[in-house]
Amino acid sequence: MIFKCQERSLIELQKLADSDRHSILIEGSPGSGKTYLARQYANMLKIPDFDTVAPKVSDIRESVDRCHQLDNNIVLCIENLDKGVSSSSYTLLKCLEEPLPNMYIVITCRNINNVPDTIISRSTVVSACPPTDSDIDLFSRSVNPDRYLKINQSVLWKCVRTLN
Repeated sequence: MIFKCQERSLIELQKLADSDRHSILIEGSPGSGKTYLARQYANMLKIPDFDTVAPKVSDIRESVDRCHQLDNNIVLCIENLDKGVSSSSYTLLKCLEEPLPNMYIVITCRNINNVPDTIISRSTVVSACPPTDSDIDLFSRSVNPDRYLKINQSVLWKCVRTLN
């Protein structure tokens, strides 16, 4: 399912996949589909091994150690790096400075101003736009059509602004 808000991001990601870019940073508001875009990037690279990683030092190290043992390519999606501790960024920076040939890193963040410049400078930044009302409508219909029919006429429906 392609959302209107993500068309430009998907075009950018396809260009990056075509150039075999190993470090991407996807920034955008909560519920804008950053992890979905990261998965699409893995699909564009034709890499089925996709792993989401919390922005914790131990989780990042564990995932990188696993990559050392793999023969196949893998996409690691470090989710919401801006919500982690600063030592997480420095752990990740080492991976970006000395990348493994089989490891592709996609970092997501909600506020790029909270991501160290050293991470940004070693990544290609892609922005995820907030979903439009028609995107939210399409997504909601596809996830749970019965519930959508019940709730879309209510006052609560006007409050929905994300794909979460």
